This record gives sequence, structure tokens and C-alpha cells, in this order.
Amino acid sequence: MQNSYKVTVTINEVFSKIWEVAKTPIGWLLSLLLYFEPIKDAYILMVIVVVMDFITGIGASVKHKIPRSSSRLKNSVIKCFCYFGAVFIFWQFEIRLGLEHVIGSYKFIAGFIAIVEIISILENMAVITGNPIFLKIVRLIRGKVREKHGDLIGDILEEKNGKKDEEK
Repeated sequence: MQNSYKVTVTINEVFSKIWEVAKTPIGWLLSLLLYFEPIKDAYILMVIVVVMDFITGIGASVKHKIPRSSSRLKNSVIKCFCYFGAVFIFWQFEIRLGLEHVIGSYKFIAGFIAIVEIISILENMAVITGNPIFLKIVRLIRGKVREKHGDLIGDILEEKNGKKDEEK
């Protein structure tokens, strides 16, 4: 004897269940996550590089005994919101023009942001380790390959701490 169950579900029942979930905070969160699903990969990439930059920045500060401050943390949070906002604006621009499958400019913006953050990570690693490989990479990026006796680590620390040339 074979057991067979017949399930009959109407479209109205399905939509009523979806509507029940959509009225809850979990439903709102799921709706928000589904809305951003097309750009989640860009956001994940940016979160990874920003967090790595933050961690290596703290490591560089600890190594050179630079005090951590709430204003520097606030700047990092503001930077994250600006990054996410820029990607979102370009994504919305493409959607509104109907070009989301043609251009993909938000991917270029996310890639540029990732490159900027990777350069910052390399600078932090050069400060933390003092390893000649990181120093050479940073000099190459900065276009100072020929300079071998300049204080690159000092220059990086001054830039990251907001010191200007006029203060010297």
C-alpha cells in the first residue's frame, strides 16, 4: 500500500502567509536583505577590506604607541557609510535608467574603494612589520621607488594621523 498525500494550497493562502511574515520586524529585515541582494557581493568585499584596514590600522597604532580615539573611530564609521552610499547611489542610478545589466558601474566603484583600502592595508603592514617587501610595494605605489633613504614609515604615520607639512 502506498501513502500519497495531496497538498492543495491556493495562491491566496500563500500570499496571506507571506503578508503575515512581512508585517513583522523579521519580515522587514528579510525584505531589506532581499532588496540589497544584487549588490551584496560588492558590500561583502567592502566590509572585508574596511575591517582589515581597521585591524591593521589598530596594529600600526599599537606598535608606534599612537593613542586610539573616538574621533578616529567615528571617521572610520563615516567612511564606511560613504562607501556604502556611493555604491548604492550608482546601483540606483543604473536601475532607474534600466542599465543594471549593461553597465555595472557600482562594481567599478566598489573595486576602486577596495583598491584604496588595500593600499591602506599595505601601508599599515609596512608600518607594523617594517618588512622591505611592504616598503617597496608602498614606494612603488607612491611613485617613490628611487627614494631609499626617506622615512617612509614616518611619512605614512604623519598622513594617517592628519599632521600637515606646515606643522614640521
